[in-house]
Amino acid sequence: MELELPGYDKGKISVVRDGDSLFVEAVKCGKEKEGRRYVVSDSLYPEKLSREYLLPKGLDGERAEAEYSEGILRIRIPKSEDKLSRRIAVK
Repeated sequence: MELELPGYDKGKISVVRDGDSLFVEAVKCGKEKEGRRYVVSDSLYPEKLSREYLLPKGLDGERAEAEYSEGILRIRIPKSEDKLSRRIAVK
């Protein structure tokens, strides 16, 4: 799964798996901008992103990994070993 999160700080991104749900939260605070006679700051008004995703059955949440680079959050949750297909011998 990939999410585009340009401008967010890696330390302000949270990924939590709870049962069959995956929660992603991120907060981005604005940067101070200098004007001619005053400083304008929009850091008091942070942008907050909050998403919940329902995960399909058969994933191994214990081996989940998340990586954030160049504005892209990549989340990998492998299939559970017992849910992988296998050949059954015919006797």
